Amino acid sequence: GRNRIRDRSYFGSSLWDLIVRRSSVLTTLMILQSMSSVVLSHYEQLIQENVFLALFLTMLIGTGGNAGNQSSSLVIRGMSTGEINTKNMLKVLLREVLASSAIGLILAAAAFVRVMITHGSNITAAFIVSAATFLTIVGAIAGGTVVPLALERAGLDPCHISSPMLATLTDIMGVLILCMISSAILGKVG
Repeated sequence: GRNRIRDRSYFGSSLWDLIVRRSSVLTTLMILQSMSSVVLSHYEQLIQENVFLALFLTMLIGTGGNAGNQSSSLVIRGMSTGEINTKNMLKVLLREVLASSAIGLILAAAAFVRVMITHGSNITAAFIVSAATFLTIVGAIAGGTVVPLALERAGLDPCHISSPMLATLTDIMGVLILCMISSAILGKVG
């Protein structure tokens, strides 16, 4: 795995090879991304009746994507220096879960304040968005930790695939979490 990945240097690959490898990953992930639309269509009535869900969705999934990619970058850097590998993966995962819980709480509090300020002090909306933020951050950071290690173990280049894969998975997860929490609290399903 590792030597094969290193043999694929940027300038050592033809332009055509770069285009094929990158577009195949992006096309696959674009198709997978359509799962967000499936989730949104299932909860369409809930979203129409609670517009705040749509208003804060991009903040939620964007923040989740940022958190997951930040974790992924740290793990990939650690892998490249030899500090992080599949042998100490559980130690790394535990450390990132602890960090993600604290980061998730900080960002959930910030999301709560933002919703309260910009959405007329709607405490229910603020709670829903902040709870979804916490869960999305924890899931995204866990994904950002595991995905690069799993990709390398499978013989795939984590630098090539991790960020777009995490963006897609975090988008789907964030949409699903927000809709499920909203449905549970507001008592409405799809």
